Amino acid sequence: MLKLKKIKSSELIGERSGFEKSRWTVAGYENVTIREFAGMWIAHDNHTGLVIDCANTRKELVAVLETKLPQRDKENIDA
Repeated sequence: MLKLKKIKSSELIGERSGFEKSRWTVAGYENVTIREFAGMWIAHDNHTGLVIDCANTRKELVAVLETKLPQRDKENIDA
């Protein structure tokens, strides 16, 4: 099961600009960031610059990432 870490909280940019949404990273895969954009949740690989996948909800995206990202042992993640 993948776990997410919040790397940036939502914040008000300005009265006319609105809010900047939160950003998340996948624990053990810090190069993969997740954010909401235009009503879709998007997983982005920061090393390659490519979009890994997108989904309607964050929960659906995490389920897709569990099948796409190579599985790592818990010992390797904690090290």
